[in-house]
Amino acid sequence: MDLRQIMREMRWLAVCAPLLASWACATDDSSGIGRSGAGGNGATGGGGPGTGGSGPGTGGTGFGGSTGGGSSFGGSAGSTSVGGSGAAPSGCTGTAPVGGTNPLIDDLEDGDNATPLVDGRTGFWFVANDGTMGGTQTPDPSAFAPENGGANGSMKAAHTTGTGFTVWGGVMGVSFNAVGNLTCPYNASAFTGIEFWAKGTGSVRVMVGTAGSIPVSAGGTCTPEDQCHNHHGKAVTFTSDWVKYTLAWGDLTQDSTWGAQIGDIDPSKVIQINFQAAAPFDFWIDEVAFTGGGAPPDGGGTGGSGGTGTDAGGD
Repeated sequence: MDLRQIMREMRWLAVCAPLLASWACATDDSSGIGRSGAGGNGATGGGGPGTGGSGPGTGGTGFGGSTGGGSSFGGSAGSTSVGGSGAAPSGCTGTAPVGGTNPLIDDLEDGDNATPLVDGRTGFWFVANDGTMGGTQTPDPSAFAPENGGANGSMKAAHTTGTGFTVWGGVMGVSFNAVGNLTCPYNASAFTGIEFWAKGTGSVRVMVGTAGSIPVSAGGTCTPEDQCHNHHGKAVTFTSDWVKYTLAWGDLTQDSTWGAQIGDIDPSKVIQINFQAAAPFDFWIDEVAFTGGGAPPDGGGTGGSGGTGTDAGGD
């Protein structure tokens, strides 16, 4: 086993272990350690997923969040609350890694599910769905891998399809900072937003999960858990051709009808990007990057040590 594969497996454990209670977490199919977790049951909704796996909202909680009924990825049904911050989670102690010098998150050309180890980032790609009986999604959540046919003549891109999901649908996403058994915050405040190339069918909600919208159990600071996963996002309509999309931080807003309302997005505490769509869905993502950048802000550091996660699927 080479160093790259060892790093992938260590980072898979960091990202996936705490998420298995609700999402089916993706892993490189060569690692042989795919896992899946059953989700809870929820209603249709719009806010945003949790921290990536088999599903918030109806699919449970998304990246180790709570099992919620209600709007969107892991929200609670219809209620609105003030909050989302709270005490620092056990495991995500220390200062978040600070980015600002290398905006590229992943161009997927290396063909695996791990993001490049640059600018303090140690993330993973994942796919997930709401767990509707009879629903199908590709790739399988336990075997994410880029496919041939990237944007601008490149070799690889992330691709997911899904049918038969009747609650909130499916999601594909990428995290930034795997620490121990948690996905911890990453300081992207030196950047001005995100950009990516995409093609597909229909409307896709693009969301950025932050510490304030992700529960303590998954690496964020949101409490109570049934009010978490209302991420900042924006609906984008994809077309059959590759198109570049650019979203400034200020373009991303929460769903005002449910969940913890935490104000404007805080780019100093981002945890993941999610692309969520109702079924049927079929879309591709490539060349994901931050926009802007330059000298990182003061106060950079490294993420703290991770806590102990669970390794059991289901809720």
